[in-house]
Amino acid sequence: GEAVEALAGPLSSFQELAGVEGVHVVDRAASAGGDVAVHASHGFGANAYSFDDLLPLLTKRPDVKRATAHDHPGFGLTRRPERTRAYALGGDAALELIGDDSNRALFVGHSMGAVSAADAAIRRAEAGKATALAVIAPAIIAGSKKPALAPRKKRLAAVIARALALPFSLAVRSAGWLFRSRAVGWPLRLA
Repeated sequence: GEAVEALAGPLSSFQELAGVEGVHVVDRAASAGGDVAVHASHGFGANAYSFDDLLPLLTKRPDVKRATAHDHPGFGLTRRPERTRAYALGGDAALELIGDDSNRALFVGHSMGAVSAADAAIRRAEAGKATALAVIAPAIIAGSKKPALAPRKKRLAAVIARALALPFSLAVRSAGWLFRSRAVGWPLRLA
């Protein structure tokens, strides 16, 4: 309620995202008016303010239009949900915040947020939109023998290929390594 909103910064708002009310969002508009929208998803035990140093750097870039981050349900200033299922927004919140009006998108995910960022990036790339993915110490667990995950590996490989501008066959090998190992991350270069 009001007490939580008093803690929010001047760039904060509370929105309904993916059917969850009161999601805390930090939204930084860039002055340059580029065509890249960036969304950052925080890790377990963290919040949107984890990206307080990164978002201003990104919005100074001439190609960036805006940079957003949100608190996952039960973290930061987003209230704890009554239903357990509401804890998992997946990439829905990120996709809603990026919107359809951006030509290009970058999804950044740290730890648990890397799962949401990868989900959003895969879905946006599958829709044929320019998408990049940057993950920091991702909490993506590998080793599942479930056949249902095979298409996800291929989709993730496509996102990795686009993000890193690698030939698709190399990215497939990279995605295979990702799902055999416990985690992989790429540095986000600002230059």
